[in-house]
Amino acid sequence: ITPRAESHGLVLQLDMITEFSGEDDASKADMLVLRGLGLTDVSALKAARNLTSLSLSHNELRELGLPCGALPLLVELNVNKNALASLSFLECCPALQRLYASSNVFSDVTPLALCPALAVVALHGNILKDLAVTLQALQGLEHIHELELDGNPLSSAPGYKHSVVQQLAALTRLDGEMIMRKDHNDAAHFVSYQHRR
Repeated sequence: ITPRAESHGLVLQLDMITEFSGEDDASKADMLVLRGLGLTDVSALKAARNLTSLSLSHNELRELGLPCGALPLLVELNVNKNALASLSFLECCPALQRLYASSNVFSDVTPLALCPALAVVALHGNILKDLAVTLQALQGLEHIHELELDGNPLSSAPGYKHSVVQQLAALTRLDGEMIMRKDHNDAAHFVSYQHRR
């Protein structure tokens, strides 16, 4: 492995992709774990078009630097604990079903619409503030059934859980907890009470 160091981190090289995937060619890699390597540039991943699962957690990424559609088969992406400020990188993986993007600095979730098949979205510990705007963006995800938003400023809004459960009725888990029938009933009562006020 011949990593190229930038002044503030590590640049992913093709030989690292083959080494970590166990494949002799980056284009053959279908699963790749590049966790905690201090990576700041992963643009070489465009050579790994057959990836279905990718973990880039615990690095120093500010962006992914991949062109639109670069990872067309990717269904699971973990970018937890980086320094990502925008979800616009989702344009590189339109088939994505599971996104783990906790502990970054996202303030806007509208790019989630770029991945209509998303079923699991973990955005714990970001800087999402506006519950109404966030829920509006999430309503476009017809397949979403697991969601993590706790640890964001919006999760301390009055009626947070009730609002999420009411507006995203297909959810089965919120912030790591199962959503029960009682939660749906409580949410309906809360919303009804809010409308009467």
